[in-house]
Amino acid sequence: MRLVLDTNVIIRAIRSPESASAMLIAEALNERITPLVSNALGLEYEAVASRPEHWVAPGFDRLAAERFPDALAEVSEPVNIAFRWRGELPDPSDDMVLEAAINGHAEALVTFNPRHFAGVTEQFGLALRDPRTIGQSGNRIGTGPLTVEIGDEMAEALAKAANDLGETEEQFVQHALAQRLKALEDNPFFARRRKGIDRKAARDWLLGRTGGEPPGPEDEVPPNYTRPR
Repeated sequence: MRLVLDTNVIIRAIRSPESASAMLIAEALNERITPLVSNALGLEYEAVASRPEHWVAPGFDRLAAERFPDALAEVSEPVNIAFRWRGELPDPSDDMVLEAAINGHAEALVTFNPRHFAGVTEQFGLALRDPRTIGQSGNRIGTGPLTVEIGDEMAEALAKAANDLGETEEQFVQHALAQRLKALEDNPFFARRRKGIDRKAARDWLLGRTGGEPPGPEDEVPPNYTRPR
C-alpha cells in the first residue's frame, strides 16, 4: 500500500514507540507498506526528528533520533514534484504533504488532522486515513501476525462498535476473537476436529466411500448419528 505520512504521524511514532503510528513505521520497515517521500517532506521529517522535545521523552539519544529518518528513507519511494498545489490549506506546511501524495499517486494520506485536507483529497481520489485505523479501514484488521482483509463499510462498523464500547479497534478485535475461540471450545463438533481426527477419512465415511464406524472414539459421535446413504 502506497502511503504519504503527515509529519504529525512521524512525531507520534518517535514520541510513542508503542503507538499506532510507530506500528505503521514498523510495517514500512518490514516492507508491507510503501511510504512516499518528496525531498521537501523528507527534510521536514529530519527537522522534527532532530528536535530534543520529541526524542528525549521516549529515552532516545540524538544518534538514535538521527537514524530514524535514515531508516525510513531506506524503505521509502522518492517522489518528484511535477504538480504544485496552488490552493489554500489551513496550514501552509501541509502543501508539501498533499503534493507528495498527488505526485506519488498515493492510495492514502495518513494524518491526525484530516480536517486540514477535507474537500481537497476527494478531487484527486485520495483517501484520508488515521494511523489508528489505517490497518482496519479498507485494508486489514487483526492482532499480531493474524490479519484479514475487510472493506470500508465493515471497517466503519467496527470503528463505531469499538467506540460505543469505549475500546480501541485493536481491543475490540482481540475481545471478539477471544469470544469466538471460547464459543469454538464449547462446541463439540470443533472440539472433535481439534482432537486430530483424520479429516479425509471422516469425509470419505460421510460420503459412503468406506464402511464401518466413523473415525474417532465412539464417544465423539452422537449415538443417533448414521452415515448418509
